[in-house]
Amino acid sequence: MSAHMHFVLDQFDTQRGQFVVLNELCTRAVRDEAMRGTLDAGDTAWKDYLLGILRAGQDGGHLRAGLDPDAAAILITGFLKSLLLHPGLTVDSARNAADELLRSLAPAS
Repeated sequence: MSAHMHFVLDQFDTQRGQFVVLNELCTRAVRDEAMRGTLDAGDTAWKDYLLGILRAGQDGGHLRAGLDPDAAAILITGFLKSLLLHPGLTVDSARNAADELLRSLAPAS
């Protein structure tokens, strides 16, 4: 899960324009049913991908046994999609927040 989060954060650092476009598309999707359908399909595929990672992490003991994978996938995608909603957010601050989110998924020490 960490690798995926940090991959997206690397993209946020080097390809920020893609995040701007995604936010613009998300805003448009509120009013455009076709756009909403397209974005929903992508979100479903992303969530399914994350569910596989989360369940494997649970099975391997790397994530909390009681973790709700569906809820965790929503938290992760919501966090990553919201990066541009924080003007002035640095990549380092985003990485720190991602690491905090990841720690909340881990089993108790």
